[in-house]
Amino acid sequence: MRALHHIWFGPVVAMLLFYPYSGAAGRLDEADEYEAKTALLYNFAKLVTWPEDAFGAADAPFVFAILGPNPFGRSMKLIQGKRMHGRPIEVRHYPTVADFKSCQVLFCSPEDLQKIKGQHPERLRLGHVLTVGQKDPFAHNGGILYLTFAEDHLAFVINLGAARRTGLDISASLLSLALDVIETDEN
Repeated sequence: MRALHHIWFGPVVAMLLFYPYSGAAGRLDEADEYEAKTALLYNFAKLVTWPEDAFGAADAPFVFAILGPNPFGRSMKLIQGKRMHGRPIEVRHYPTVADFKSCQVLFCSPEDLQKIKGQHPERLRLGHVLTVGQKDPFAHNGGILYLTFAEDHLAFVINLGAARRTGLDISASLLSLALDVIETDEN
């Protein structure tokens, strides 16, 4: 069953990645871009394995969180209530680093990532948090997943060293689709 899971989601992620985000009017508008990014994050999370202690309790939800300004608008509501790894999905917004609590997937800026690493490093490492950002040099500063555009297509860079340090296992099929994989984690 696990093999079928990877066979099905690999093409879905590839389709979303290689679907062109340009046309006569240029790149998709911001709302459409963030709907596509929401779908990617949802499918990425299916291809990552979290340790059981990442959840705290057997009935704990799978939490997608946004730290700081919310560029996703209402698009993250599309996954609210769905299931991820047998758990109901909950979407949270933390306005500031001081508000940050536990989650499994955290979308944040490189600046906020550095603040968390400085003020609450255990929340990322012990919480097994998949950190996601869209500003360079997110992955080179210890973030795990950096979303970008390459030739008008949504693309991503994975910091495998940071993922391993956090206790996350990223599937080979997801790694094979990455624009780049950073093998070491200096931060």
